Amino acid sequence: MLRLRRAQQAPPGAEWARNVAQRIAHLILSTVPGAQVGYIDARGAWRIADVRPAWLVIPFHLARVERSAVSAADALNDLLPEVAPPGTRAIRVDDRRAVIVPLPPALRRPVSAERLASRSRGLQAAIGLDPFNRPFVVSFARYPHLLVHGTTGSGKSTLMLSLAYQLCMQNPSARVQLLVIDTKPNGALGPLAAFPHTLAVEHDPAGAEAALRWLTEHMDTRREVFVFVDDAPALLRKAPGCADLLAILAPDGRASGVHLIIGTQSINERGLGDVIVRRNIRARLTGMVDDAHTSAQSAGAKRAAHQQLMPGEFIASVGTAWALPIIAARLSPETVRRMAAGVRERHRPWARLAEELKAEPPAPNPQRGGGWNRIDPSEIPDEQITWWLDPNRKHWLMDDGMGGVSAFKRQFGGGNGRAMLAKRLAREALTEVAP
Repeated sequence: MLRLRRAQQAPPGAEWARNVAQRIAHLILSTVPGAQVGYIDARGAWRIADVRPAWLVIPFHLARVERSAVSAADALNDLLPEVAPPGTRAIRVDDRRAVIVPLPPALRRPVSAERLASRSRGLQAAIGLDPFNRPFVVSFARYPHLLVHGTTGSGKSTLMLSLAYQLCMQNPSARVQLLVIDTKPNGALGPLAAFPHTLAVEHDPAGAEAALRWLTEHMDTRREVFVFVDDAPALLRKAPGCADLLAILAPDGRASGVHLIIGTQSINERGLGDVIVRRNIRARLTGMVDDAHTSAQSAGAKRAAHQQLMPGEFIASVGTAWALPIIAARLSPETVRRMAAGVRERHRPWARLAEELKAEPPAPNPQRGGGWNRIDPSEIPDEQITWWLDPNRKHWLMDDGMGGVSAFKRQFGGGNGRAMLAKRLAREALTEVAP
């Protein structure tokens, strides 16, 4: 009986990948003088493209060093929209160059955080893959804080959960501890309460403020503490005092082993943008954002402004040095369920302080009256008024909100009403002496 060999079936998307790769290869060869497209693989075969978990990657090389003011990547990025799918862009990482094409959703493959855990070491966490299939590692020994910026659905919380998982799997709880702040009761970071490394998962804004205040007082006695704040603008709206505490931890925690991982949809939120982010957090991961200007502002690189990102894809940058696309690793649903099943209540050393903060009167509003109207101005000593007039506190004094209140209370005690009244009297005194 004659047996016919069954034809080998092409993998899904092979025809699409072949057509796109050929169009882009033709564009590179016709646009970039001296370019060579593709590479020789381990078997000695010539390949012009690779299918990665998130991208179709077409590497190319230059026969001579670029001397033109316009790089090969910039020249290609101007022409790629005419022949390639949206989001296609040319990148350069070290001495490697490539054009990357976002894969259609049906062809994408998740990157396993569990598998990448073996590439993490100590304070270095492998959080994803770059277009060349190399693990992307965040080093908190080199860059102590990290900003994760993106809109809802960009994958911020998933990335932060994976990052915390890597740190816990590679370090004993005696060396690394987590403080997790997530104002959403059923937020994505809740399963982290299963790890013995976790001091607490705070959903209550008063509890979050108490925890941060407790941490500022114990910075010198802790080991490495990673503070995860998911949706920082929501926290600052509900607990304005947290802005001052984060502003203390950002510069001072650097030497004390306190690391901030801030998740946000906006880096221009009052109390978050200048002191915390722009001055103290250089390492950033920028996902999907609302517009090109916001992307460039966050990633610190103009070329990031023109890139259309997909969920789970981020631009990793440090200052203005470089901008590298990565696809973030994610935990399997089974791992997350197993973590959630082990969640347990934690002892919170700041629990009493949190109850005291809840009992304090709400922040006064000068238009409605409030806490300061119940205090006689004669009860405010001059030193508490002149404290606000220090030039170093000008940004707090000019803030109509709660800026500086927590710092005042740490210095002199009292509640929000006394702090805000002293602030108002200082502003009036400043107005009286102004020319």
